Amino acid sequence: MGPLHRLPGQHRLRRGARPERRALASRAGGLHRRSSSCRLGAPRRPPAIGSASPASGGDVGRIATTALRLGARAVVAGRLEARVEGREHFPPRGPVLVVARHYHHLYDGCLLVAAAPRPLRLMVALDWVGGPWSRRGWEALCAWAKWPVVLRAERLSVPAGAYRPEEASRYLRRGFDAALALLAAGEALAVFPEAYPVVDPNPTPRRGETLLPFRRGFASLAMLASRRLGIPIPVVPAGLAYDGRCVSLAFGSPLTADPAAGASALVGCMEAEVRRLSGLEARR
Repeated sequence: MGPLHRLPGQHRLRRGARPERRALASRAGGLHRRSSSCRLGAPRRPPAIGSASPASGGDVGRIATTALRLGARAVVAGRLEARVEGREHFPPRGPVLVVARHYHHLYDGCLLVAAAPRPLRLMVALDWVGGPWSRRGWEALCAWAKWPVVLRAERLSVPAGAYRPEEASRYLRRGFDAALALLAAGEALAVFPEAYPVVDPNPTPRRGETLLPFRRGFASLAMLASRRLGIPIPVVPAGLAYDGRCVSLAFGSPLTADPAAGASALVGCMEAEVRRLSGLEARR
């Protein structure tokens, strides 16, 4: 997550501006339609594994979780007019993987953390960080928050970056292991499989607001966690639709990976669901 900046063009946040709710409503109109092509497995109520409460990790974990949620809610309340739907689809306990659209480099994560009905961790990329002190600070913050850190290998050729290309695989393994540990402890984890947001102070490969192809790491994570824990991991799609300072977040029905179908089936299904929940079907 980078520093705050104003959104360009029609996405600029203006205090006191009247939101264009008609456009927002039209994009979010199909939020609760079930997609018959995405039934990879019937999600079962997961047994309690570890603890998914803010107390996980003792007093430090409880303080970190509370501080993060309060901070996220402050950002959302001060910068956005948010509408959230589908909280009932969020499993109340046990491991869960949230797969979300990535539109804004800061607001997406804040809204997910603020709106989720239980504590939610984020998987983040830090390859945009510049300088060793900034790197240490961000890594310490992510460790405190229990957020797994990864690096996008294609971004490590930036000369001013704090990371070297040869570090990408090590961080990927470490981030993957940290994500598995969170799921094994019964926690909820959110990932952005597009890897890049639409609005970002750093260069991105995005062109317009259409979805980037989903990377398959989240599907591999869900399947590996399911095999290790011996239970299906619910995978919850999350759509985001922005219209100025108005934003709609919609959680969809959880799916579970079918090992016989493979990771590609889960990737395609989740991409279609996130697109639908974000109101982007007509823009394909």
